[in-house]
Amino acid sequence: MHSGYDDKPGSLHAKFCWPGNQMFEQLDKELRFGYQKNGSLVLAVNKDEIKILEDLKKRGETNGVKHLRIIDQKELLELEPAVNPNAVAALYSPSAGNVIPYEFAIALCENAADNGVEIRTRR
Repeated sequence: MHSGYDDKPGSLHAKFCWPGNQMFEQLDKELRFGYQKNGSLVLAVNKDEIKILEDLKKRGETNGVKHLRIIDQKELLELEPAVNPNAVAALYSPSAGNVIPYEFAIALCENAADNGVEIRTRR
C-alpha cells in the first residue's frame, strides 16, 4: 500500500491515497488478508539525487502524507543492510505496506458475501 508521496497534488489519487493507506491496518484486523506494514525506501545513489528525494518528500507532505523522512546512508544501512551499497540517502515512508493481491480480493469477496451480496462468476 503506497503512502502517496509521488502522486500529483490535487489529483484524486493524491486525495485518497494517504487516507486509504491509513485504513489498511483496521481492514486487515477485520478481514485477515495478511497486510504487512513494512515501509518503503526511495534511494539516492549520489548527492544530486537527494534533491529528488526532497521534492518527493515535499510532494508527499502537500498530499498529507505523515512520517516521511530523508535518512542518511548510515541509518539506511541499519534499516536495510542488503541495500545497494552505492546509496547515499533514501526517502523513508514507514507507512507503506504490502498485501498479496489475490488474498485481499478473496477477503473482500467473502466479506461481500457475508453481507448479502450474490457473487456471480463467469458472467
